[in-house]
Amino acid sequence: MRQTKTNIFIKLYILSLIVGAMLYFVYPQGSIVLLFNKWHNPVTDVIFRFLTYLGDGLFMAAVGVFFLFVRYYNALFLTIVAVIQTILVQVGKRLIWPDAPRPYKFFSELGVDLHLVEGVKAHYLHSFPSGHTAAAFALASIIVLLYPARRRRFASLLFLGAILVAISRIYLAQHFFIDTYFGSMIGVGSAFLVHSLLKPIESVPGLQKSLLNRH
Repeated sequence: MRQTKTNIFIKLYILSLIVGAMLYFVYPQGSIVLLFNKWHNPVTDVIFRFLTYLGDGLFMAAVGVFFLFVRYYNALFLTIVAVIQTILVQVGKRLIWPDAPRPYKFFSELGVDLHLVEGVKAHYLHSFPSGHTAAAFALASIIVLLYPARRRRFASLLFLGAILVAISRIYLAQHFFIDTYFGSMIGVGSAFLVHSLLKPIESVPGLQKSLLNRH
């Protein structure tokens, strides 16, 4: 039986969690940041500076506006997920771990200079968890859940895109690996939770309309 896109995405994500847990216990805090920092060159600086915007809240909002022209349910789904994952991320950043240092602050206190990409502002605190990573994985999960029967290759591309956003946050010295690891869990968890809660109203006629066919 042909596997759905959702199944492929979940399998890839679970595999990444297992590999990520192994990396976390093998490499000490900050070592992965230093590893990526050694790879800096003009080409990858441009690539990762661009890719990181795929996890920006404005990009997610733009997709939400697009969904209004596709189906109201899609826009509702994305909006609720965005609100939940944003609240969880900000509670973690501002209330639970407000003093969690970003890589730039962490390494500057150790006397280590990091290469910073031109045009990317160095932040000092509120490192845990990664909001960009949470948003990227939430958006990828939303698309997978809304269109579960599409090709498996597309699911792999969505997963790869979310992973690249997470890598970009480390590459740009904005977050540690652990920040992106748990950020991804917030994004995926929020999307699948909301999907299960909204399932009973998914087929409501009014939610099947869009701005293009509201009449």
